[in-house]
Amino acid sequence: MKLRTAPQRINQSLLHGIRWLPQLVALQGWWLLYTLPLVTSVAATRALIEVLILLRSNDQQEATCGQLFRQRIRHLRKRKSDWFFSGLMGLLVIDSLVLGRIQLPIFQVLSAGLLVAFVLCALVLFYQTMAGWQTGGTFPQLWVSFYLFGKQPKKVLGHVLWTFCFAFALVLFGPVYLLVLGMSGWVLGNLYIYQK
Repeated sequence: MKLRTAPQRINQSLLHGIRWLPQLVALQGWWLLYTLPLVTSVAATRALIEVLILLRSNDQQEATCGQLFRQRIRHLRKRKSDWFFSGLMGLLVIDSLVLGRIQLPIFQVLSAGLLVAFVLCALVLFYQTMAGWQTGGTFPQLWVSFYLFGKQPKKVLGHVLWTFCFAFALVLFGPVYLLVLGMSGWVLGNLYIYQK
């Protein structure tokens, strides 16, 4: 048995990332298109998570990622409870942006707190979708998702660190990268952490 050296692992990881890049860009485009009406942002995020699960589990998919995304979004848009959650997450972002424009320190702290609440809501949404995927499509109640999210503190720390490092890297390279790879790259990284 031949041991792989560090350069070989780095090369394989780099090639794996390059292979995923076009799919992530295409999925990010579909996600952006379906999140324009704010009431479907949670359904679009759930569809993105489920399509990435399908693509990760079977690399030789017959359908393109766009076809898979449209199929999943048609099924997920019917959930009325997701409309409320979409509105809540949209309000968190809007309030954070408005408070961030006010130059007083207390408003800056409130703005940062709202962004942290948004990230935690997104992670709970991720765990709720993953639990629904494992149970065959029925999503558990929101409080069950909070329990699943907090049950493994090391993974929670990994998800939060991934979120902040990924956002920092994308903002550092420029807002175009955030637009092109933002949510799809974030979800793919969280899938790797979740399945470890």
